[in-house]
Amino acid sequence: MKYHDEKGEVVTIEADMAGAKKCHQSMQKT
Repeated sequence: MKYHDEKGEVVTIEADMAGAKKCHQSMQKT
């Protein structure tokens, strides 16, 4: 499955899940 991110770029679910994990870890640090 593919969809567009905030920048209008096409990204895959796999890439989104990896990005979500990094974002979640960054949120926990602050």
